[in-house]
Amino acid sequence: MLKKIPTNELRLGMYVSELDRPWTETNFLLQGLLLETTDDIEQVQEQCTYVFIDSDDTADNQAREFGIHTSNSRAGIREILNDIPHDYDYPVTLTVERELETAKRAYNLAAGVFHSIWNRVRENKVFNTTEIKPAIQNIVSSVIRNPDAFLLLRTICDDKDYNCRHALNSCALAAAFGRHLGLYPEELVTLATGGFLLDIGKARMPEELLNKRGALSDDEVAFMHLHVTSGVTALNSVNDVPAAVIDMMKSHHERDNGEGYPAAIDGNQIPVYGRIAAIVDCFDAITIERPYKNALTASEGLHIIEEASNIDFQKGLSEAFTRFLGVYPTGAVVELSNGYTATVIEQNPADRQMPRVLLLSANGRTLDKKRIILDLNSQCSSTEHAPIEISRVLTNNLPDTRIINKVIIHAA
Repeated sequence: MLKKIPTNELRLGMYVSELDRPWTETNFLLQGLLLETTDDIEQVQEQCTYVFIDSDDTADNQAREFGIHTSNSRAGIREILNDIPHDYDYPVTLTVERELETAKRAYNLAAGVFHSIWNRVRENKVFNTTEIKPAIQNIVSSVIRNPDAFLLLRTICDDKDYNCRHALNSCALAAAFGRHLGLYPEELVTLATGGFLLDIGKARMPEELLNKRGALSDDEVAFMHLHVTSGVTALNSVNDVPAAVIDMMKSHHERDNGEGYPAAIDGNQIPVYGRIAAIVDCFDAITIERPYKNALTASEGLHIIEEASNIDFQKGLSEAFTRFLGVYPTGAVVELSNGYTATVIEQNPADRQMPRVLLLSANGRTLDKKRIILDLNSQCSSTEHAPIEISRVLTNNLPDTRIINKVIIHAA
């Protein structure tokens, strides 16, 4: 049975049987089109206002927005994502060292877009989503090829603008977590867009409050809470912002136990986008430098997320987030069993206790002129030498991130 729908409702997996114009007036070579990529959807949207889909073929496969609720705060991932396609497989197609330069370019492009939008929101001007889309797509494409590039980049980035850095990190983290969950590419774009815009309402907060050193007073905290409604107001004036993105912004400070803000809704009412955003937003905020607080390591940040599981964050999602980042999160500085210091640069999906690491120092000597990468999972077995393993994650006396940046990016 054919069903007429506007092209802005197209989803991956749909089969387009008829257009709102003759096929010969478009650039499609054949009549009938299975939407297998986001590019397929964009081409149809560029040329048509509405289309006719074969609803029988797609009823079970249509992607849906994340504005759904589960009845059990202890629900597992399968139940949480019950109405969302999440069986997509993303093989790593490039090593992290090859992807990192591309990730840096994507970061720099997105940073420019963020500053432009931030200034417009501060001046109560409307921005256009067409500015955001290329920047978001570049980040998502990088995350799809190898998520560890952006996960590493967020730990070595020296961007001093907290709001920009947090926006870009949240964007990439949300997309990478969605990739781990097996969400479809278009869902990753929506998640990334929401992460990018989560705190845009802070642009309307006084700069002296945003940059204040030290703890905020109770009145200042209450005032800062208004950034959520300010952000929603800003997004409501922009065309083509997905409803799921606005839901994500509305609910990223709500908590599973109902003690969040601004609506104080509990886990049974918070859309899944909002639940994911809450974890991503919290984890990134506490693991990068803020004007009023020093950064925790990724391992320390994960410990806080774990402690808040089933209190602030839904248990199923917080557990999945912990599995996603791994036993030794990308960017963590570790001590190896041979006494060397290294940083984790890439996860091994088959065994997350044996990632790829970049050596930083040996016998107290900094290795800042060589790029020595060790794949702990690919060591040759030997009766003479025990395999090198990670002994512990370091939290004190960490090497300067500029050294890591120099070694991983600039070393020959």
